[in-house]
Amino acid sequence: MVEQTGDFLRDLAAGWDGRRVLVIAHSANRWALDHLLGGEPLGKLVDAPFAWREGWTHTLPDGWGR
Repeated sequence: MVEQTGDFLRDLAAGWDGRRVLVIAHSANRWALDHLLGGEPLGKLVDAPFAWREGWTHTLPDGWGR
């Protein structure tokens, strides 16, 4: 899932740079985003208690995925 989410983010950065995008996905994608963009270890994310909320915000840093 991390590899597929990384591929998605590279495509997103190439085609939608600077735009806001809504992504609807599974919790595994959220873990992948937190891992790829926030540097969180996957084991910590998977083992953490889940606290649902209406949304999460992630921002692609400039030049991400190049």
